[in-house]
Amino acid sequence: MEGNRNIMRRENEEMQMFIKRYGWQMQRTPTGLYVEVLDPGSGELFVEGDRVAMRYSTFLLSGEQIYNSDSNGVKVFVVNRSEEIDALHEAAQLLRPGAKARLVIPSHLGYGVAGDGDRISGLQPFMMEVDVLKEDEQLPQTIIPQSYTN
Repeated sequence: MEGNRNIMRRENEEMQMFIKRYGWQMQRTPTGLYVEVLDPGSGELFVEGDRVAMRYSTFLLSGEQIYNSDSNGVKVFVVNRSEEIDALHEAAQLLRPGAKARLVIPSHLGYGVAGDGDRISGLQPFMMEVDVLKEDEQLPQTIIPQSYTN
């Protein structure tokens, strides 16, 4: 258990330094997710069972962009009922349609010990910029499972 606490402490320090470097004003949730809402959007907050579609860009804490919805497609998922990283399920419940936000994600809410098998290593925090689509935008009609490499 002490090893896990040390890993989480190290990750949190790394994430805080990253946030400070850019001068962002982020709030930390009880789970350790850092969120900065850039545009609150409008309407009701998403709840469990709601369908959410997000454009996104994913960055390592080095600043290198590694994924984005332009190349990999929009993320579409059902809150707390589909395979997606825990951070996106949590973030969705803090956002409204049309919202834009930055997320700094600890590994335990991202890809954990194993990583994503491609560009995110195990125990690696990372950052995402998300843009929650409104229902009147062109949303994919079916939920296409997103692999952990998108």
